[in-house]
Amino acid sequence: GKAPAVVALDRYLTVVVQELGKDSAEAAAVAAFGEFWKERQGTKMPDPNKGLLFGAQMPARWRVQPLEQVTATVKTRRALGLPVSWGLELEPSFRATEPADEGGRVFEDEASLREELQKQLEAKLNEQRRKNAVAQEWNLPPRYEVEFEKDGTPYVMSPDGDIRYDNPEDVPRPVWMRDIEGGSARRSTSRPVGGTGPAAVKAQLERELVAAAMRMDFKEVHRLQKVQAKAIEQARKLAARPAKQEVPSSEPAANAPGDKSDDVPMADAAAEEGAAPTDQAQAKSKITCEARCRAGKMPIMKKTDGAESSTRLERKYTKNVGLKALQEQQIQTGELMLKAHCWRVVGVRGADASIIPVSECSEVDPTKVVLVLAQIAEEIIKAEQERVRKQWGIDESWQVLIRTRLTGNQVTVQDPKGRQFIKPSQISTSAQLDSKKRRQAEDVKAQQELLSLLKGAAERGIFEVVGADDASKDISGVYRLCSESSAEVRYAKCCRALASMGGSVSVRLVDERWRFIAGEATAAAPVLASSRSSAPPPFEGKLLEGAGEKGAKELECEVEMLRPEQVISKVVNRSSVMTLKQCKLCTSDGKQDRPAQGGSRRAQREAFEQRLRDLGARRQDAPRTLAEMARHMAKKLLDARPSSADAVRRFFSNAECGHGTLRLGTLCSGTDSPTIALKHLTAAVTEGFPGSGGDSGKIGFEHVFSCEFDEAKQGFLLSNFEMEHLFSDCTQMGRQRAWDVKSKSPQPVPGGMDFLVAGFSCKDLSFMNSYRKTLEEMGQSGRTLRGCLEYVERYRPRVVLLENVYAIDRADQHGLKQVNIVMEGLRLRGYAAGYTLLNSCDYYLPQIRHRIWMWGFRMEKVLDPSESVDDLRARAFRMGQLLNPQVQEMLKLLEEPCALHFDDLLLPDDDPRIAEEERQLHAKAKRRQAKKEAGGGNEEGGRASSAKLTWQQKYTMHRMKL
Repeated sequence: GKAPAVVALDRYLTVVVQELGKDSAEAAAVAAFGEFWKERQGTKMPDPNKGLLFGAQMPARWRVQPLEQVTATVKTRRALGLPVSWGLELEPSFRATEPADEGGRVFEDEASLREELQKQLEAKLNEQRRKNAVAQEWNLPPRYEVEFEKDGTPYVMSPDGDIRYDNPEDVPRPVWMRDIEGGSARRSTSRPVGGTGPAAVKAQLERELVAAAMRMDFKEVHRLQKVQAKAIEQARKLAARPAKQEVPSSEPAANAPGDKSDDVPMADAAAEEGAAPTDQAQAKSKITCEARCRAGKMPIMKKTDGAESSTRLERKYTKNVGLKALQEQQIQTGELMLKAHCWRVVGVRGADASIIPVSECSEVDPTKVVLVLAQIAEEIIKAEQERVRKQWGIDESWQVLIRTRLTGNQVTVQDPKGRQFIKPSQISTSAQLDSKKRRQAEDVKAQQELLSLLKGAAERGIFEVVGADDASKDISGVYRLCSESSAEVRYAKCCRALASMGGSVSVRLVDERWRFIAGEATAAAPVLASSRSSAPPPFEGKLLEGAGEKGAKELECEVEMLRPEQVISKVVNRSSVMTLKQCKLCTSDGKQDRPAQGGSRRAQREAFEQRLRDLGARRQDAPRTLAEMARHMAKKLLDARPSSADAVRRFFSNAECGHGTLRLGTLCSGTDSPTIALKHLTAAVTEGFPGSGGDSGKIGFEHVFSCEFDEAKQGFLLSNFEMEHLFSDCTQMGRQRAWDVKSKSPQPVPGGMDFLVAGFSCKDLSFMNSYRKTLEEMGQSGRTLRGCLEYVERYRPRVVLLENVYAIDRADQHGLKQVNIVMEGLRLRGYAAGYTLLNSCDYYLPQIRHRIWMWGFRMEKVLDPSESVDDLRARAFRMGQLLNPQVQEMLKLLEEPCALHFDDLLLPDDDPRIAEEERQLHAKAKRRQAKKEAGGGNEEGGRASSAKLTWQQKYTMHRMKL
């Protein structure tokens, strides 16, 4: 897939030699082609089918070695361990050539060559041993290399090779190496400096652990971890002993010189913490269970003798806790490995607890640097939670739980009441149930108020306020007596029972005045008597605005006591409009259909028969061939929109060929049904839209090329269609030349298309595939789509039509639709794009086939190179918003629900072709029967070898193979 000028470059040959070897057939072929290209570049190339590189006049230097000779050379080079820079020839005789910069010696004897290679290998090993010994003696940091002068004087080179150190003391060392004198801490078993207490021992162990980790001496790290674990276990045992016995006066002595134990004694840790050691048997009785974590899994419970039974809660051990503990241990030893796609480095924790970038950190001691890492999965989950809240319509008081899975994220939301939901429909259903419960509770309270009104009407404790102005409109309504005692007399407004406007208002006797309390606004009626017991009812005075001050003014409203008949009338009127559950008989007003009554079944049967007659008449008149369907569609369009004739004429007159002939190309052609459809549509337009061909008056249709990868379908296309080219690979259509199956040679890819129709692969997108891929993962669907877009970008057809399964319009867990990738690809190439879901049965055919159809209309033939990508995308998006509604309306107009049955498209039984097919089937059956009677056929009782096997036969063969 590379250009010849690229393959002929010396850099390309260098890459091939490094990857495949100097003696490989690929390297020889590239070298020969490079020489050929330099000599023949710019001249006319001969026909490649006549053997360009294998003719009689081919120079010897261009000849490629036979495969057997190349294989023998590679095996000999591997057996000898010969470096790539050495030359090796086996024919006509053995010959090995040393590189010129190393001496250029020639070896014609394999034994002498082996001896020389062994000497060079031993010399390199000895030199490396000298370097390692010097580096160990000088205690050099990692990645610093030791080199030697010609006289043997050693010196040190920096890791980047740009700084030379003649004195080992000048080599910069980290802080952790300065505290170690001469590397003596590698295997230290002596007592720590600065004390013999547990704190000093612990600090010494931590220093040795960090030093070993920085040296990447993991064997020493594991040894120190065991020592540390033993010390901690010994301290725990001592701390678990009862404190009743006395602490021994003498401290445990340090390890004797002859002690072979690597354990550092920490027995005095218990003494410092106030714990007294006792017998080992008593300590063992207190040990309950020992849990050993297995890489974050459930622990292994190891119960010792005499241990008490622990509860289930004590043995519970979650996976997250296990991973966290394991990571903490790895951090201590410098062995923590994090996945790069799950974590990212935020920065370094500063002295003031702030986070600074890594590039701004000036600390050279790695033990004093605290890296801050963020788990990317947490950020993704937060973004997903915000998306779920926005999509499901819930607020921050709801808790959203996201569980990441390979098959898709599992979403669970929890409301403030603790109820959990996994679907938005469950939330809406719950909200409807809650609303229904609230309405039922309101209805119950309203009925209680109605009953209290009827009871108060008999006691004459009900009055009504009518005609309040806007400032005091809340006090308008009917009031009933709620409580009457020596402590308080209170009236309340009936809001629920009579559906009064405004909020709840109560009337109370406060400071010898009746006050209407409705939130912040209050009104008061004057009190005629001075004592509360003799105060008149609130409906016998006038309402004043304010609390009775001098400036109080009278409210323009009436206060009227209601008689019992008036209260009963209001209650009856309200009850008639309340939303009560009614039966089906009441709601139908006695007009419901009853099957038992005469005439109804007969009417239903007649209506059904009439419908069948209408369908039969419509089926009789429905078009049955593609030509009739195309003519019916053109007539339907012309009758509905007479102005569309001018648009059709302009489209044909502006064809790419310039003389009214539409050129069609198909990719991923299959059976090439768009070719047949466009052919009949062109004929229908010729009949229905005269003058569509422009000045010449002629219109036509030309099938330029098809592209199909399947060989069986290629044979079908060659047998049934007449196209100029039949290409084999859709991914090569964006190039200048592609392989043509029809001519069996590379041919130029044609351009100047009016229509490009492509049904790129759907295997990676279909829901029938359990291992689906996105278009960006470049599976079969992604590669074929890329080939289509590359052709569109290079040759720019006028109209692009793409088709795929409806699963391409389904969003993933992040809300991304794969069809949006196709739309962006068309917009970035200067096309106004859109898509819709269509069904075949809505357009004449008796087939249910839901597919997503995508279209793109070219905005201009040549893009403006000065226009930026963002401006082009925005312009294509705006143009698509203008065109897509018109396309949707046109598709809706052309809909014609199928009136045919599948049998209507089959050939009749008396057709000669059916008779010929039946005759051939009967002849085959007779020959098969005769062969069976003669004892022929295969082992399966005379069955033909081409006959299908039954399930039992397949199962038997499978068991035999196993």
